[in-house]
Amino acid sequence: EISALPEIRFWSVMREAWQPLFKTASAVTGPDGRTRRGDFSAAELVTGAKLYMLADQNDPLDAIVQRLNVVERNADRLVIELENVSSGHMALMEILPVGGARTLLHMQREAGDVWTFYSLIRVADRAPDLLSPPRASWVNRAAALYRWFAGIPTDQEPPPAR
Repeated sequence: EISALPEIRFWSVMREAWQPLFKTASAVTGPDGRTRRGDFSAAELVTGAKLYMLADQNDPLDAIVQRLNVVERNADRLVIELENVSSGHMALMEILPVGGARTLLHMQREAGDVWTFYSLIRVADRAPDLLSPPRASWVNRAAALYRWFAGIPTDQEPPPAR
């Protein structure tokens, strides 16, 4: 559920505390992000579906609209690509261009109830290094997403990186 994303917590190395990964998140009807809607149903998450979400992560950028492409979905595999279709701004400056953030989520059944989870994230931002999160922050954000998908408390000690 997109609306549940603000419940995900990650260890912020900058604040040295557990923080929500998202301030807000909601499904939206299209790439302009203006009209919010209810969470996506399982019936909507079919191979080839293109859905949209508006997410405001716990970072200095404002909210961005992401397109969620369902690359493959069957009983044993789910592959989703996320790509920002709106740019991200900080202090009236474009920091994240359209298409600058892409995430690939890959879940595959290995046997019975055992699944593998892979997440690849690419961010091509224009932020000066001093405004970019440290590498440990990216590790902790990815671990929080993994824990959420796996049903593990996202703020379970210890944090993956300090």
